[in-house]
Amino acid sequence: MLEVSDISKTLSGKPIFDKVSFSVKQGELTAITGPSGSGKTTLLSCIIGINQPDSGTISLSGKTYSSFPEKDRRNFRLKNIGVVDQGNRLIEDLTCRDNIRLIAEMSQGGRRKSLATAKEILKQLNMEAYEDRYPSSLSGGERQRISIGCALANRPSLIAADEPTSSLDDEAARVVIDLFLEFAQKFQVPVVVVTHDARVTKHVSAVYEIGGSCVSR
Repeated sequence: MLEVSDISKTLSGKPIFDKVSFSVKQGELTAITGPSGSGKTTLLSCIIGINQPDSGTISLSGKTYSSFPEKDRRNFRLKNIGVVDQGNRLIEDLTCRDNIRLIAEMSQGGRRKSLATAKEILKQLNMEAYEDRYPSSLSGGERQRISIGCALANRPSLIAADEPTSSLDDEAARVVIDLFLEFAQKFQVPVVVVTHDARVTKHVSAVYEIGGSCVSR
């Protein structure tokens, strides 16, 4: 379970959010919403351990990692958190398979094991036919699916995504939403998505609006 307890954050003297609390159970998909500039991405950066809250705690499976030093937070993220960033950043010189394999090797170690992991994830994504393709040859929806594959490569205890459907058409967005729902339930991990997309929020277990409260759906 992901537990966010009374966290606050100020940047350049400006309060971004104050005493935010919510939890996400295994198998649940939760959305963080709010207008541009409201602090959604800053909140997500604290959840994935890039930034630290000024106060409060963030825990995953009972381990409070928000207070770890930067190096330890980075190692914790590498081993425990799968991140899908807004830019679908992939290494253009690597195939789809090797983009996923690289993350698996960094977190798991061993080329043979990481290659098997990459092939298994491509199969789960129904992207086996794309393993030797390069990112430049993919559509936006296909790139996003490979980005999700990279996020799954470390067998995470938490999946976090920043605006994963913002540039996708309805069909591609639905594929991505279904993948998040499937993996949340299949692997029983919490999934947190920052979004302003109603196509996402109507399918989640709960919505946390910055400046508001966590509302069950």
